[in-house]
Amino acid sequence: MSFSTSRNRLQQLEEIERDLVAVIESAGQSLLELSKEQPSEDYIISRTTEFLKGLEAVEKKLSEQISYLSNATTSHQHEAGIYGEEKKFQLVCEATANVLDRLNSLTKKEAF
Repeated sequence: MSFSTSRNRLQQLEEIERDLVAVIESAGQSLLELSKEQPSEDYIISRTTEFLKGLEAVEKKLSEQISYLSNATTSHQHEAGIYGEEKKFQLVCEATANVLDRLNSLTKKEAF
């Protein structure tokens, strides 16, 4: 991942964090209004709607980030993920070399 891509992803996460703070503030404002002796129903509905929409937006953005990270980690194999295949290849090469040595020794014996 390039430096600019990393910076962009971090900026997106910072934006999500700011959105989450706004969502929590909306919830707090709703609760504060509910604690009043004569709460304003319109204000509560407005803040609750803002909370739900904000929460939905944060969830969507976080899901996009998680999806990106999942794709990034599965599209780039980790070295340990190919170790087994490299070991098999090495063993096949050694076995092939042994077979060639054996064939060469048999060919030399038949020549005598």
